[in-house]
Amino acid sequence: MEDTHLYRTLEDIDDRKEEIRTLLRNSDSQIREKWNSLFHEEEPLSALSPTRRFTRLIHNSAGFIDGALLAWKLYRVFKKRK
Repeated sequence: MEDTHLYRTLEDIDDRKEEIRTLLRNSDSQIREKWNSLFHEEEPLSALSPTRRFTRLIHNSAGFIDGALLAWKLYRVFKKRK
């Protein structure tokens, strides 16, 4: 991005500075909206089809079992070291 503005006075610099601040604020709000739509928006269970509910249940259960197995393995490893 090439800046081709000519600055003749301090007011020109202040105006450009304010333009850049406005662009940054707009970019920040767009980034926040995209971030929230990617990671924080979840459909309520009542809006899901039965297949999606079952898939979500299996996914959550697999995560819980995986965590429990990891905890058990770590427990056994650290128990042996005593």
